[in-house]
Amino acid sequence: MRKLIMMLLFLLPLTALAEVYYDAEPPADWAERPLLRVTILQTGRSDAILVECGGEAMLIDGGSASWAQDVQQVLEERGLTSFRYFLNTHPHNDHIEGLIYLMQQGVLPERFMSPFSVDWHDGSYHDQAMQTAWDNGVRFRMVKHGDVYALGAAEVHIYRSTAYTDMNSCSAIELITFGDSRILLCADLSGNAQKALLADLPEGALAAEIVKAPHHGENAMVQEFLTAVDPLLILCTSGAEEAPDLARQAASRGLPLLFSGEGEIVMETDGTDWYVWQEVQSGR
Repeated sequence: MRKLIMMLLFLLPLTALAEVYYDAEPPADWAERPLLRVTILQTGRSDAILVECGGEAMLIDGGSASWAQDVQQVLEERGLTSFRYFLNTHPHNDHIEGLIYLMQQGVLPERFMSPFSVDWHDGSYHDQAMQTAWDNGVRFRMVKHGDVYALGAAEVHIYRSTAYTDMNSCSAIELITFGDSRILLCADLSGNAQKALLADLPEGALAAEIVKAPHHGENAMVQEFLTAVDPLLILCTSGAEEAPDLARQAASRGLPLLFSGEGEIVMETDGTDWYVWQEVQSGR
């Protein structure tokens, strides 16, 4: 069942009030406009996020191994055989295994990016990813806090806390901007790291209409962090049964909450309005 959800852009600081549509298809000329599309792929309790803009594509994490073939199939159905970037937010299996598999299958980016250096060794999946990229002639780029990368007319801003050493806390998060539209993807950011980033970044830096909750929505977000983002929609990369505290938090703020564990979530914006829909599926 295809469920179309029109997201409304209310008045935010320094922005204009966008037009509001309810249960409406995009304008007739929508496909002719320059668009940013962000797709949260259905990969169970793991992250695989496809970003497309201006004829360029980026995959942020690739999900766990059990979903790798599903991810490849989706990419093939969309005619995507090469990418400008693969970005691994941190080398836990549920974020990196799919990227390794895709490179092994010949689906290659121009650059493989990670917040961990090429010579960072701990016997983790990061070593395997680096070797696979090397074997396939893929260049490596270590991303750092404050980096900005272009994808078509969109900008991907990288933020990362170094106040804590555990892998989730120092995972890279991404703020993607396109015109006046902003979406924040929070990887597996811990509560302590959320607080550290708030202290490190200027006010308003994390504001976004849409936010992907940290760590698959396993916990509620730090209240001050959620207030700073001030989203209109929260996304969760798991099933509803795995995020009860986040669901209560979203309900207390009157915010809609979508779960990619229930089906692929697609978001498109022309830089002013977001249109969001979900392919809801029962079972795998």
